[in-house]
Amino acid sequence: MSRIVWNTTNYGSENGQVGSHTLFTIEDNSTTGKPSYRLRTNLPVAGVRSWRATSSERLHVQADEVLATFVAELGAVFPTNTEKG
Repeated sequence: MSRIVWNTTNYGSENGQVGSHTLFTIEDNSTTGKPSYRLRTNLPVAGVRSWRATSSERLHVQADEVLATFVAELGAVFPTNTEKG
């Protein structure tokens, strides 16, 4: 389950929000016949601020991994089991 809500902007990019904070942006840099997307963030994760892929779906997964890494570096973890009890 993704913790990031993705919204398409008026310019065709996607903003990834966690709560009320926009933490990620995916830009479509595709040219005719050659898909290319770039994920950007300002989260300080291993000094990397952008990633490239041939699909935005792959970058959605990458953003989830980046967010989980960032949270883990803070000393927190996301629960793996969402059942109450």
